[in-house]
Amino acid sequence: MTNSLTIDELIGKVEQWSVDRNINHASPLKQFDKLVEEHGELVRGLNKQDMQLIKDSIGDMFVVLIIMMQQIKGNIKLALSLSDFGEGEVNTLNYIKSLFYLGEKLDDFMSDNNNGNLFSEIQTLITNITYLLKETAYKNSSDLRTCLAHAYDEIKNRKGKMIDGKFVKDSDLKCD
Repeated sequence: MTNSLTIDELIGKVEQWSVDRNINHASPLKQFDKLVEEHGELVRGLNKQDMQLIKDSIGDMFVVLIIMMQQIKGNIKLALSLSDFGEGEVNTLNYIKSLFYLGEKLDDFMSDNNNGNLFSEIQTLITNITYLLKETAYKNSSDLRTCLAHAYDEIKNRKGKMIDGKFVKDSDLKCD
């Protein structure tokens, strides 16, 4: 039962889940695609005031960020800690700006992954997105730990395949 786990324990479980499926060595740009997809779900939930979809999307986005940090050898726990100092209005525009800059920096990082400045910028952008997720959860009567616990419960037994650098769950695989 994940309800009794701390957020740090849940992060560890997501990281192990990623390792078990070899997602931790995939391209963070593929993970970025998933992050944008999940953000679309979050916007849909916010627009419809669908609390369950909002919470699901927040948890799913944080799972993606955890795995992305694994892929670039970043520190999601540091990002989580520093997100307490985040500032700025929580709105779609700020999400989009952060996602845009993250995608741009990840693309640069893929061709220059020894660049400490790029790495720091990515870590900072992920910290900011984590702040936005925490605040969005709070504004919708939840918290990031609860959203992550729900997301992990959904994926923990999920099976699938890596296709073109992305994990595709069995239920989404098309039969020929």
